[in-house]
Amino acid sequence: MFSSMWIVILILFQGHCGQGVEQEELVGCDCNPGLTGKHCQTELFTHMEDYQTSSGSQSSSGSQTSSGSPHKDEVCNGGTASYERSCVCNVGFTGEHCDTMLLGAEGSGGRDEQGGRPIQAEVVERKKLSWKGTTKQVDPYNELVDRGNVIRNFVKVSTGLKNSGSSLKVAKDAESADGFQYKFDFQPTTPGKKSRLELSTCYVLKSDYEKAGHDINRLRDDVPSMLQHLCPVVSMPVEAIHKYTYQLRIMKRDFPDKGSYILTQWHGTSDGKILRDDNGCVSRIRDEDLVSLCEDGVCNKGRILTENEEAIGLRYEQGGYPPLSFHFKDGTFYVIARSDEREFIAKSGCHPGTFDKDHFHCPLHPRQQYHVIWKKKLNDFPFGQWNSFTWKIKWSEYGNDYSTQTNGGEHDGGVLLSNAWIRLWINSKLEIDWKGPCGRNDDGRVPYFKMGIYNPSGSIEPILFRTRGFGYSYDLLEREDEAEEREQVANLRVYPRGSGDDKERNFNELKFGLEFGNPDGAGVCTLEAESSQLATIAGVKYSPIKNNKQIRTILRAMAQVIMEQQQRIKELESKHSDVGDVDVGDDYDEEMD
Repeated sequence: MFSSMWIVILILFQGHCGQGVEQEELVGCDCNPGLTGKHCQTELFTHMEDYQTSSGSQSSSGSQTSSGSPHKDEVCNGGTASYERSCVCNVGFTGEHCDTMLLGAEGSGGRDEQGGRPIQAEVVERKKLSWKGTTKQVDPYNELVDRGNVIRNFVKVSTGLKNSGSSLKVAKDAESADGFQYKFDFQPTTPGKKSRLELSTCYVLKSDYEKAGHDINRLRDDVPSMLQHLCPVVSMPVEAIHKYTYQLRIMKRDFPDKGSYILTQWHGTSDGKILRDDNGCVSRIRDEDLVSLCEDGVCNKGRILTENEEAIGLRYEQGGYPPLSFHFKDGTFYVIARSDEREFIAKSGCHPGTFDKDHFHCPLHPRQQYHVIWKKKLNDFPFGQWNSFTWKIKWSEYGNDYSTQTNGGEHDGGVLLSNAWIRLWINSKLEIDWKGPCGRNDDGRVPYFKMGIYNPSGSIEPILFRTRGFGYSYDLLEREDEAEEREQVANLRVYPRGSGDDKERNFNELKFGLEFGNPDGAGVCTLEAESSQLATIAGVKYSPIKNNKQIRTILRAMAQVIMEQQQRIKELESKHSDVGDVDVGDDYDEEMD
């Protein structure tokens, strides 16, 4: 049995192998430049005649034991070693965690059920995986992707981890549903800095972009990108039930007991052509008008400024938070569902700050909701084994109805049309069966799937885990045997049928300078762009002083008071006109991407 196994290095731990010990098995070596061989012991030379191919050849720097086997610390003396951990069970026990007693083990002196041969310690033999690094990474939300950047159905996204030693590797795995296994080695080094190492399903191939006739010159750093709208995965039918499957394996020793991390998430797609002014007017504009505003001024992190970087009270939609996430925070795993029915969705995700509230409405914007729909303590999570996750999600649907959403001056017609239906099975056991609002008012675009590690808290705790077997499909429930599910989906409707479904939108166009107007002379409201002290205060970025909570609180309160005062003035002025009430409330919560 051992003849077919790779090098085995036994290290004793008091850990996850209940009735046994944990072993490390060498997967392979990632050699430094200029070295090759099983243990990176052979130097590469320019001339082929100098290249030693003998299995016993090695460079003079290679260190070995007297038996010819390398020491553990020197097994890859010119590179980085990769190991896979498993359990060697004590006599009478079996299972991946050595927690299952064999028949005859109790009261039989460690004999099998026939009382014959002694039960031997079990070693779980694993197939060798050939890991390859995924050095190619892109910003798929602002850059086109070449086919060489695509890893199966994903692209690699990595930020905040430069020179940290973090890596994402892939190997072919015959036991995986999609034929591949992925290993995330997350090692952040800068405290307080957000970081991510993820695989994303949202990307646009350069060849597809050009084939569709899109203008390559539109992709510019100074203008909000529209690439996310073109990701094939977001154009799937929102009325369908979407199925996502994958397997996740985490060793307890490789996962921290504190910090805040998102391991799986579904993300929304913002639209930079949706603008909101400080008077509460929300309107769509043409793409060429957005480009003109950014060329003549500055478009930066959701704000449109003058060329002198003065605020003019206009914001464009950007970024956002995930409508659904599998989250870990300080000793507990959570599944969190969010919903925002507004047409203009701010990047900031209003959340309670702590996860002790299962249901939460943003005080400034009650149409933005937050729900904890599942939680499990760290010690109750099934570590050390492959865990199968199966999600079935019917996303919420949204529309617009200005007749009910313009009271108070905030001309944002977004409405929630239907609840979501979220189900999750872990290892074939139903863990979640929840109905409620979950999604974003993204013009019917479906949230896209991301897997990996997002570190919003800036923790520097390392994480190592593996995933495999990703699959995606959707079901329109057209078969006869799906009648019960069809009825459940029909009952998710919460808004009167026939209202809000026509997708009515308010459109403005740029006339000249910073003056806007409605193309047909009619509309819900007209955007107003003006440089003012109020706009300057509203446009301040508070995060640089986030270490002083009191100062942040004072500044935010001051800005809100000034804006409320402006609101009162406008209400008094409206008594002599038909302008109506105006609400210039803003959301200053930090982003939660």
